[in-house]
Amino acid sequence: MSSISASYSGPREIKYLFVDGGCFRQTLETLSKRYFGVPIDIDYQKLAGEFTKVFYYDALPVKEEEEVDAAYELRIRTQDGLLNHIRSFDKYHVYEGDARRRPKRGLEQKKVDVMIAVDMLTHSVRRNMHKATLLTGDLDFKPLIDALVQEGMFVTLWYPKEATNPELITAADGRRVFDIRSAYENATDDFRNRFRLPFASSGPKGVGKAKLEQTWWDKTRGPIELYRDDDGYLVVFVEGVNPGYYLHFRHHGMDLLKMYMREYYDISMP
Repeated sequence: MSSISASYSGPREIKYLFVDGGCFRQTLETLSKRYFGVPIDIDYQKLAGEFTKVFYYDALPVKEEEEVDAAYELRIRTQDGLLNHIRSFDKYHVYEGDARRRPKRGLEQKKVDVMIAVDMLTHSVRRNMHKATLLTGDLDFKPLIDALVQEGMFVTLWYPKEATNPELITAADGRRVFDIRSAYENATDDFRNRFRLPFASSGPKGVGKAKLEQTWWDKTRGPIELYRDDDGYLVVFVEGVNPGYYLHFRHHGMDLLKMYMREYYDISMP
């Protein structure tokens, strides 16, 4: 009599990711300019990560007013090359819509929202997946999320914080912010070797040979200290959870360190 292997743990949880390509590109562009000044190079295999399948939807851009043909064709080739690059990875399925420009709403992707809605509802009704994640910040997708939730699907919204309406966020079962840390985690190894975010660590206060530059008081965290050494700058403050332990944040650039601490820890550095 045959027996099931002891390592068998039952059916694998199937999770699909649906990506609004226009939102994804715009979010990456904003984060790239703000933090690094160059485009963040995404490793799409990393982005696929935990997901069984990834459905990526995008539209080729429309020609801008007074844009010369050569410049427009270059933009088309660039985006077409990106879509072909994404297609080359396992798990990915890329679908293209059209773009159009409306007087009050600017550039919109035609058919992309419809394709996303049809595909998510189809996979949900057919029970092809246990969980669905939608990467977007477009409020137009709220009725879709509402319908999926009512259908019994567990829906996670992966969204850009500064460009997403709260109504869309609260409609989903789960919420994940797509921010600079998300982008950096999914960047290529080459990009991560060339560009750094602040390095965070926890432990005793030891700062080595770093010189104390400044101390100020934060109403939430108490005294915060800024040090400097040959490797750059170091921000140190009490962890709060473990007595005697401190949080350390190190980076070679003061401007990026200030922005990072303000956006993620609500700490305003002098």
